[in-house]
Amino acid sequence: MNVFILEDFPDRIEWLKKLFIGHNVTITETVDAAIEELKREGAGAEPFDMICLDHDLGGQIFVESGDNTGYAVAKAMCEDEIWEKQKRAFVYIHSCNPVGASKMQEVLKYKYKTLVFPATMMYSLYNGAL
Repeated sequence: MNVFILEDFPDRIEWLKKLFIGHNVTITETVDAAIEELKREGAGAEPFDMICLDHDLGGQIFVESGDNTGYAVAKAMCEDEIWEKQKRAFVYIHSCNPVGASKMQEVLKYKYKTLVFPATMMYSLYNGAL
């Protein structure tokens, strides 16, 4: 399975790598890098089966949806250039920002199958409680 992850928190990156061990995982930490990777063409540029998106980036938490958040990636994913390449992907929003995650899901829901992972469950899994 080809998995794409947008995440900037180092500990969470390591946790997600372990979660998808044995799969082909691509990780980006910024909006620009994510959009570039999702648009990538050419040899070895297979579509992703799963796209995992965080909302809050740049070391900030509980920020408004804007140009430097996963929301900007979600909007870009609905444009034809990315949509045509990634339209079969399942999108998993793993943000601990419930408002930002809801806005991302709202943008994506008519084009992609999406799941918002609740913040409380994310913390429980991340901290080994589940």
